[in-house]
Amino acid sequence: MAKLMCFIGNFDGRREGLVVAGSQSAAAKIAGAPLSDFRDHWEEEQLTDNFEPKPLTLYTRPYCSNADWQIGHCDLGQKVAKSELRTEEGTYPNGTKYLNLIVHNQVIGTATKVEGGYLTFGRRKPVATLQEAAKQCIDSKMSQHRNEIEKLRDMLHAVLRK
Repeated sequence: MAKLMCFIGNFDGRREGLVVAGSQSAAAKIAGAPLSDFRDHWEEEQLTDNFEPKPLTLYTRPYCSNADWQIGHCDLGQKVAKSELRTEEGTYPNGTKYLNLIVHNQVIGTATKVEGGYLTFGRRKPVATLQEAAKQCIDSKMSQHRNEIEKLRDMLHAVLRK
């Protein structure tokens, strides 16, 4: 039997997901996510609490919560605060208008209103809602920070090896 790995990541922007599977592609299928999205938003992690999940099962819990993992889609109910996403309009020097996406008084990214929704900076495909645009911006920032942490980890290992 293959070694089982635990993957934790962004399930749908409102929920954190957990899957235990033998490979990243198997975990992506269980989570119902395209492999490319799964690679961008999920990471292999070690569980730190006394929770022992069943293999090949999807678990979720609300983001920003220490709630227990639940099999399938957890109920969000009143556990997640009302969205604090807001926008401020800006104009590029060429006259094109854009929106600053702001959460907790911090600009998380920019989006342009296009036919069919919103196009976030650096993306080619528009999304239907501002919430999805904000999720893309936050996911991009998280990915950038993960890459930076990995570089710093490599530097630390290089220093400690000498």
